[in-house]
Amino acid sequence: MEKKKQLLDLLEKSHHNELTFVASLSEEERSIEGTAQDWAVKDEIVHIAAWKSISSERIRSFKSGEEPANYEDVDAVNDEIFHRYREKTWREIIDFHVRAYSELVEDVHSISEDDLLDGQRYGWMKGLSLWRRTVHNGYFHPQGHIAFYFSHHGDKESGNQLMEEITATLIDLDEQSVWRGRALYNLACYYSLIGDKEVAIKKLEEAFPLSPDMIEWSKSDSDLDNIRDEPGYLALVSENMEKE
Repeated sequence: MEKKKQLLDLLEKSHHNELTFVASLSEEERSIEGTAQDWAVKDEIVHIAAWKSISSERIRSFKSGEEPANYEDVDAVNDEIFHRYREKTWREIIDFHVRAYSELVEDVHSISEDDLLDGQRYGWMKGLSLWRRTVHNGYFHPQGHIAFYFSHHGDKESGNQLMEEITATLIDLDEQSVWRGRALYNLACYYSLIGDKEVAIKKLEEAFPLSPDMIEWSKSDSDLDNIRDEPGYLALVSENMEKE
């Protein structure tokens, strides 16, 4: 299957799952007000939509030859998104969510497959193609937030199942070991965040040999704070560092 069609299919699948999730929320869940440190579900939906809009912006920048805004400080970007939309109504948030998806699909349609796969044309891309960035922001990232929501609201089974499913899909998209390693690394982060330490370490054991660059990153990744001092994690890092 061509990569562009594959991407569009994944965007559609994720959007359908997001709408199903939104429809399942109670009025009480929708009305909860979050904080910058503890997001409510409406903040999660805004966050998902905003990063889809960032993907759209990057596609348009690629086409125009202009450099997009710098989003490398993810924490700062997320904080800005939260404060920009915190006063919006639920209806306004859902409208934004649907619009962000529609615009992203339109932008993907507007660019050639060769351009989607080109990660070298501009310095700001840092070797990451629009295809890879958009798969992440439009498919993995939204459903990861839904899985995390399930797990933190008493339904770990559904959360785990969803995360395992989307990780398996990502792994099947690309045979490159680095891609597969990062997919498994993100899965490890999920298990760390929900407190399943042994599973998180096991996933890192699979991820590090495939993507050794993530070893150093893992030492400061806040997603792994729950396992940072675990003997299994420390041994794994030491073992893999020695192999390099």
